[in-house]
Amino acid sequence: MASRIAQIASHLNFPRGLLAGQVAIITGSGQGIGAETARLFANEGAKVIISDIDAGGSSYTNLYESLSSKAQSVADSINAQGSGRALAVPGDMLDDAYIPELVKKAAEFGNGKIHIIVNNAGYTWDGVIHKVSLR
Repeated sequence: MASRIAQIASHLNFPRGLLAGQVAIITGSGQGIGAETARLFANEGAKVIISDIDAGGSSYTNLYESLSSKAQSVADSINAQGSGRALAVPGDMLDDAYIPELVKKAAEFGNGKIHIIVNNAGYTWDGVIHKVSLR
């Protein structure tokens, strides 16, 4: 029985470092699926950029502090496994000025390269989908 378990388990182990040398921007990565995706990519050797917003703050100051702490917390947990593997760039994906800043910082972090973008950030307006405008 033990040999059968070892045989099955050997098929479940993927080679490490599948993303070695890659740079990934992961939006919505301050928690949940995005954060775990960032951790997985980093464990596979990628340098990850943590992009997140948290609209839980009651004022702009509270919002910025919340943004920074969630994104930074994920980056810190990844960097605790190895320095220089993650960079937090908190911000609002709906802000036109944020996207160029995110890309610039990601490119600087990745020595001029960005290989992967995971668009995990989400935003919804209340309403039925067929009645929601494009803007």
